[in-house]
Amino acid sequence: MVLNTLVTSNARLGSNDIRELQNQATPTINRLPPEVLQMVLKFTLPDSETLERVLCAPTLCYYSKLFQLCGVSSYWASLIANTTSFWTYTSQADCDELTAAVLARSKNSPLQVRYVVHDCLDCRCRENPSYLGMIVAQCHRWQSLCVYDADRMVLKQLLAAPAPQLRYLDVLNWSAPAVLVADPVTGPKIVDLMLAKVSLDWEVWRFSGLQNLQLEEVIPGPTLEQLIDIIQSSPNLRILVILDCDVAIASHETPGWERSPSPCPRTLDVLRLSEVSAKAMCGILSCVTTHDQSEVYFDLSEGWDLSKDEAVLIMTFAFRHLGALAPSYLAAKIAGSDYTL
Repeated sequence: MVLNTLVTSNARLGSNDIRELQNQATPTINRLPPEVLQMVLKFTLPDSETLERVLCAPTLCYYSKLFQLCGVSSYWASLIANTTSFWTYTSQADCDELTAAVLARSKNSPLQVRYVVHDCLDCRCRENPSYLGMIVAQCHRWQSLCVYDADRMVLKQLLAAPAPQLRYLDVLNWSAPAVLVADPVTGPKIVDLMLAKVSLDWEVWRFSGLQNLQLEEVIPGPTLEQLIDIIQSSPNLRILVILDCDVAIASHETPGWERSPSPCPRTLDVLRLSEVSAKAMCGILSCVTTHDQSEVYFDLSEGWDLSKDEAVLIMTFAFRHLGALAPSYLAAKIAGSDYTL
């Protein structure tokens, strides 16, 4: 019922673009092979990157456009309704009827799930308990999961759901204290892992095959040993960002600047290290390198309690492992003054 209402409404109140499409919906274009017309229609819809920039109810933005396309002709409406790849975006901002329709029409296709809570006048951007039950029941189809500022129990329920097909996990928790999540997503296929102010039980969670690892204000973070294990277990890792994280050094671990460099360091496209300890920094640098100087960034000025000799050791270590493509300087604040190698 809700879909028919939306389609009828959008057909009646369509934009100039939709009216033009209606005028162009001649038998010629309708004789295109269905798979070709599907591709044409797909290019008229917002892509995932565009939707990521829409903070308030991005899936409604997507489906509003999709329903407008349904209003062009009955043939287009039928084609769209039976193309599962058009029905993969879902969010807690959607009404229950829309969510049920999306889950039904997507059949067994992978789902892109967003649970993004934020303060605004639109009540649809708040918590949605009924949505949670509907989407967790489909966790075997999750391909991506984006969770921003959800309630602590909601977050734990989402991350505890067995999701064997999960490839992209993005969790941000700015509005509440850092949350420690012990139960792991069963997602050995995860390639993108982005966490902010949410920590995991790094003894339980296991990652290999990552391409993108970004941790910001993750306290407690993985130990240096666990982080190096993740890096070495991810041959396709290209982006490594560690910002203001508590990367602990176990008492039995060799200090970073005394480590032997890895014979096969991981070559990164992007390397960002900020406000991590000196020992952790050198430990990370012992197993990575980079081939693009413009994509290397260090901020080593916070929380350093080092002698000048120690600073020289650490900075020399960094230059040695980054080689000629090292950034122009690495500065450490020592005794209230900047020191540059």
